[in-house]
Amino acid sequence: MTWAAHSPRESTGRVAGRGRRVGVLVVDDSLVFRTGMTRAVKACSEMELLGEAGGGEAALEAIAALE
Repeated sequence: MTWAAHSPRESTGRVAGRGRRVGVLVVDDSLVFRTGMTRAVKACSEMELLGEAGGGEAALEAIAALE
């Protein structure tokens, strides 16, 4: 399992304020799906990609690293 994450403090939280981007962690076991979702998130100016993970265990590790 793999994961990658970074932690921009201004985009974390349940709801971003007006003018702030929503942080997204893309998690799926399919590399093709993750790649597509990652590109979609990067293309959306209201979202910021915090990272991606290849499964549940890797997602939990990424979340812990973000905190």
